[in-house]
Amino acid sequence: MLHRAGYPLGDATRAAGVLVHFILGRAVEDQTWPGEHDEAAAIATIPFPLMARGLRERHAAGATVTDNFRYALGVLLAGLNATRPT
Repeated sequence: MLHRAGYPLGDATRAAGVLVHFILGRAVEDQTWPGEHDEAAAIATIPFPLMARGLRERHAAGATVTDNFRYALGVLLAGLNATRPT
C-alpha cells in the first residue's frame, strides 16, 4: 500500500515496520497501564515532572486511551506523509 502511494519499496517496508511496532507497542502499553481508577496514582509515581504534568492535564481533560492512540497515530502518519517522495 505504501509502495503504491509513492514510497520506494525499501522505504515502504521500513515504514510498514514502524507502523507494526507502534501498534504492538501501544497494545503492550495499554495492557500494562492501570485502569482509569488507578491512573492518577500511577501518574503520581512518574519521576519526570513535565511528563507527569502533561499526563495529569490529559487525565483531567478526560482523554481516553483511544484518544491518545488516535493522536499518536496521526502524528506518525503525518511524519510518514512528510517524507513521501513527490
